[in-house]
Amino acid sequence: MSHAIDHRAPSLTADLQAQLALQFPLRTVELAGARQAFRECGSGPAIVLLHGIGSGSASWLEVAQALGRSARVIAWDAPGYGDSSPLRALAPDASDYAERLLQMLDARASSVACWWGIHWGPLPPSLSPAACSNSASAAWC
Repeated sequence: MSHAIDHRAPSLTADLQAQLALQFPLRTVELAGARQAFRECGSGPAIVLLHGIGSGSASWLEVAQALGRSARVIAWDAPGYGDSSPLRALAPDASDYAERLLQMLDARASSVACWWGIHWGPLPPSLSPAACSNSASAAWC
């Protein structure tokens, strides 16, 4: 059996890393002694993107490039992912993640127009009604 080797992969990876750095840069904010990493681009109403298990904020690059033309796009690295500090609780639940998310958005002075998340089933009920009151829409897969 022969295996194909794609010699373009290193250049594709370098290109994607360059796009991330220029168009969807990684940032961090300190929140009560914890570091929270996120990526941000665009301006206007905020669209918050939450990655799924085993992923990260960088996975939203193409979505951010499209949405960032008309909105502010914020994608976090969930606690314990990427450069984000893990949550302090030994067995965190959805409310712990929701609290960190809201702290990050408060630190960014972000009014959220839309939420989009993958694999975050228990998170929406954990977000307070006040946090979502000025959100135009939410989608959770």
